[in-house]
Amino acid sequence: MIEVPRLHDGYLTAIAVADKQATFTAKSVVGERWQIVVQGVQALQVADFREGNIINCIEVITRAQPPREVMERLFTPPHHNAAAEYHLAHGEFLDKKCEAVRSGEFILIMITSSYGADVAVLGTGVEVSGGLD
Repeated sequence: MIEVPRLHDGYLTAIAVADKQATFTAKSVVGERWQIVVQGVQALQVADFREGNIINCIEVITRAQPPREVMERLFTPPHHNAAAEYHLAHGEFLDKKCEAVRSGEFILIMITSSYGADVAVLGTGVEVSGGLD
C-alpha cells in the first residue's frame, strides 16, 4: 500500500510537470512541507487551481477499481454526436486503462479540494517526501 501524508485542510501550493513526471508540493496545517512525485505520467488533469487550494483528501488507487468518472476526466470521451464506433473504441480504451490500474501497472492519484484545485493523475509510480518545516 502506498502511504500519503494526511494533508486535510493543508494547501496544494505548486504543480510542476516535465518529462513524464508531475511534482505536487503541499503544506500541512502545521506548516510541514510535502512533495508527491508521480513518475511515468500517462495523463494529468487539474481543474480550478486557485490561490489557496485547500486539500480535502488525497487518494491513491492501485490494484483496485478506479472510479470511471475520474478516468473519463483524464481521457475525455468523444463528442456526443461522434459516430458510435468512436464511442465504442473509447470505451474499450478506458476499460484497458482501468484494468491497468486494477493490475497494479498504473497508479491513480486524486487530490480533492475543499477550495481550489481538483487533481487526477495516472502514472507508473509515486514517491512521497517531506514532513519538514
